[in-house]
This record gives sequence, structure tokens and C-alpha cells, in this order.
Amino acid sequence: MTRSRIAARSFGAGLLLVVWLVLPATAAKLENTFYAASTTLFFKVSEAALRKLLPQGREPATIPQMQGGNLTVTFSDILASEAANGQPDETARAVWLSAPVQKSGTGERAGAVLGGLASHPSFVPGPYGNYALAQARLDRRRQIEASGASVSEEWQFAGDNGATEPPAHQQNRSRRAAAAGRRH
Repeated sequence: MTRSRIAARSFGAGLLLVVWLVLPATAAKLENTFYAASTTLFFKVSEAALRKLLPQGREPATIPQMQGGNLTVTFSDILASEAANGQPDETARAVWLSAPVQKSGTGERAGAVLGGLASHPSFVPGPYGNYALAQARLDRRRQIEASGASVSEEWQFAGDNGATEPPAHQQNRSRRAAAAGRRH
């Protein structure tokens, strides 16, 4: 074997060793896993109003799957959570406002979380620094019968100052009603 081949192979092996040693340090780190029941509502708001909420350098993006919607409100009941070490972690209820956005001038798309409320201090200020602490109340009712099933939810959030808003979200979902509306 020539010296140049030995040097090339040694360099290649050294490079692989460096990548192997560095890669785990730069890989994404698992923080937690959770099981949640979530409901997302899609809304269409004026583009002018939406632009006021967006971070600088971002503009509204059109997502065909949203069928004309440009703003979402997601209600999430985190029922079980596990820390990276496998130990049980905190549960909470949260609501957040988000919108599909793109980087101005590039078309690079992402989702922007515009703000949220969470019921446990460990979730505040949130991954983007824009969550506030609030008390949350959820009334979820399920009815299961031979003729079908239905679920109703009523969410309410109250700020630290004790002020409460009327129920933030009320939804009734019924398989029976959906089936009755279909034509065969």
C-alpha cells in the first residue's frame, strides 16, 4: 500500500472517529414525552390583524390543508408526562394561538406560536417565552351508547389576578350526529 493511500485511509478513519465522538454531543436532546388530548380550531382572520401578531421578519403563509384558515387555537390536556430519565413529570392544561408563517423574502415556512396560557409553572414562559400562567378548568363529558358516541368539552382559563373569561371553548362532537347527516 502506498503512503498516500495509508494517509488517506488514516485521515478518513480519524474523520469518522471525530464525527462519531462529536455527533452525540450535538444531537437533539430528549426533554420529555407526553400523552395529551388536544383540540385545534382553525380560523380565518384579516391579514392586517394577523400581521400585527407576527414576529418581525415573518409574514402569513398559505397552507392549503387549512382551507383558507390562517390562525389556530389549540387546547391541550396533558394527561401524562415522562421526563427524559423515565420518571413521571408534570401534567398541565394549555391553550395557544399559532399561525403558519414564512420568512419574509425567502418563502421558508414554519409555524409561529404567538402566545399561550398554561396551568403549571413549569410550562411558563414556554418554549418561545410567550406563555402566561393561568388556572384552567376543563369539563369533558363522554356519552357512549349502542347508537353512537359523543364528547363535549368546556374550557375556561383564569389569569393570576383572578379575572375569569367566559368559557374559552365549547365543543360538542358526536359520531351519531355526523352519521345522521350523511346520505347513503
